[in-house]
Amino acid sequence: PIRFQDERDGRYFDTNIYPVFDDKGKVVALALNARDVTRHRQAEIMLRSLVEGTAEATGRDFFNKLVQHLATSLNCRHAVIGVINRTEPGQIMTLSCWNKDKIAKNYSFDIIGTPCENIDKRNICFYKSQVKKKYPKDKWLAKNKIESYLGIPILNPKGNPIGILTVMDTREFSDDLIDGAHSLMAIFASRAAAEIERIHAEDEQRAIANRLMEEQKALLDKHVALKQILEHMEAEKLDFRHEISSSMEQALMPFIKKLRNKGGNLSNKDIELFEDAVKSITGIAIDDFKANYAKLTAREMDICDLIKKGESSQEIADTLHLSLQTIQKHRSSIRNKLQLKNKEINLSAYLRYK
Repeated sequence: PIRFQDERDGRYFDTNIYPVFDDKGKVVALALNARDVTRHRQAEIMLRSLVEGTAEATGRDFFNKLVQHLATSLNCRHAVIGVINRTEPGQIMTLSCWNKDKIAKNYSFDIIGTPCENIDKRNICFYKSQVKKKYPKDKWLAKNKIESYLGIPILNPKGNPIGILTVMDTREFSDDLIDGAHSLMAIFASRAAAEIERIHAEDEQRAIANRLMEEQKALLDKHVALKQILEHMEAEKLDFRHEISSSMEQALMPFIKKLRNKGGNLSNKDIELFEDAVKSITGIAIDDFKANYAKLTAREMDICDLIKKGESSQEIADTLHLSLQTIQKHRSSIRNKLQLKNKEINLSAYLRYK
């Protein structure tokens, strides 16, 4: 037999020609069998067009080309691909929309009250006609005068819906379109699922990378802060050494000079001051001094500051605009609170050493 395909008046035929033999084996006629394969042929053409149009595209470009070629191949005015909002599962966020002859702006919408409200049940949403009447709350259908609707759920590898692929038209769907559209959209719903999963994986990797960068920056900041703290501690350590050296020199040198000048003898008063100076340097009496000093009034602390500077009682009285008698009473109170009463210790020297 001779087999070939031909096109007549927009329809495709698969034709077979067979020879007819007589009793002597001579060809006396030809038998012709022609089968209408228009729907199958159109599906092949649409599939080839979609594959070629989206083969090298990825990401946003893939979704744009998918809705464009899908609407064009099926001769529909609208095609939409969207994903379920992962933070609000009752909402669809479109990834690309084909509107008549161009890519339209993306938008979000609530699933309830739309033809795809049963997407969670993995159902195919098909309405050959009058879809806007069946979903009167869907304002988008009414605004765009949508008459027919076909939606295929997009499933992840576990079989759970993650989005939807739809085509819509202002006319009733033809039977020829319906036959080819179901299988065609199912194929590209799977391709769209793979692309959505790839984008989600990239987003997660990007989020992990950003989080690691932030953590690395935080660690670096902590390292810098720790380095600054250590440098500050080292500086304080050096300052403390200088302070100790200076305190020892100020506290002990006067007594060493007196020992030299007096032939190695010190008065009881000098010995008490010497002992107190040593305790002050070693920190033995510092806690007691702090506790006692905290008992002083604000005015007594001011007077102590002036005494440490070496001012006399009269000079302090003039500075604070108080009487000499008042200053003397304050000095007596200060000595009592610092536990220096009846001790031959110079208050000015004592405060300086502390």
